[in-house]
Amino acid sequence: SGDTTGYSHSNNYNELYTFLSNTNYPIYFASNSPSSHVKTVLRALGLSKLLKSNNNNILAPDTIIDQDEMDYPTKANPNIFFKSLLDKYNNKKSRLILIDDSKLNIQKASEIGIE
Repeated sequence: SGDTTGYSHSNNYNELYTFLSNTNYPIYFASNSPSSHVKTVLRALGLSKLLKSNNNNILAPDTIIDQDEMDYPTKANPNIFFKSLLDKYNNKKSRLILIDDSKLNIQKASEIGIE
């Protein structure tokens, strides 16, 4: 079904929601889009209940605090983009799993040890 993002999304995310909501692992949503767009898409997909009340489990260019090295950090630069997560979890990169729709983002993350 179409939404205000301009994309058409399937309504078949119940299985993903169930899986993620039953995991004991922290869940973060990483996107190269602004956090407002991430929230809109998560609502459209029925996944917004997985957001923390303060939305601090969204990693997006406008939520990354240390932007000294670049103006608009993206997942194509994983050392910068995922720095807050890597710092928070003591650089346990092998404990992080990235689910992404871009092979490039997965490749870049795997280059620094994120599965």
